[in-house]
Amino acid sequence: MSEFCFYGDPLLEIMIVNPSSVRNVFIEIFKIKGRKVTVQDITRRTTMLLRQFPRVENLKLWTYIVVLLRRAQGILPNLPEFGRLTYLHLNKVRLETLIRLLHKAPLLETLFILQVTHGKCAVNDETVPLCLLSSLKVVKYGLSSGDEDELCLMKYVLENAAVLKRMVVFPSRMSDTSDEKQKDLVEKMKQVQKELLSFPKCSNVASIEFIS
Repeated sequence: MSEFCFYGDPLLEIMIVNPSSVRNVFIEIFKIKGRKVTVQDITRRTTMLLRQFPRVENLKLWTYIVVLLRRAQGILPNLPEFGRLTYLHLNKVRLETLIRLLHKAPLLETLFILQVTHGKCAVNDETVPLCLLSSLKVVKYGLSSGDEDELCLMKYVLENAAVLKRMVVFPSRMSDTSDEKQKDLVEKMKQVQKELLSFPKCSNVASIEFIS
């Protein structure tokens, strides 16, 4: 088995047969309406599931749990180091949590993020993840607000990603917003474009693309 897909209840206990052979993992966790579940319960089960795939190369994690990782004590230290991970796709993630996750993926080449949620913009206080210094080549980023957190992340990547080739920025909420909000987001895209192009870049070959 080279691929594992899971969509469902975070409280299910799943044990994988021969998990070391799995290279592609897609996990979508959702909370069943009406069920009383603590953040600690959810994160513990999610951690147990992720720990079974130390050799995963492509990981797509869609879950609101990633947003709450900062509040769930102990989950990040308990995650394995994904020593073979080259592709990471997240739907939502807190800024400071993302940086910590990057420390777990030293060979990451492509990072796809649909939305960064509000969090403390303190990435400069962190040791730069190894993947930024040596392997990260492509970043695809869904812009949802153009606020300080989003600009902070993009600036941080541009300043530290030594072998970056492409940063692609696109509006992440165009399909589920009103016409007025879509117009506002397009205007913010223009402002973000102007700011991003003024940021210093560590990689001499990095290009910044904007998709509207």
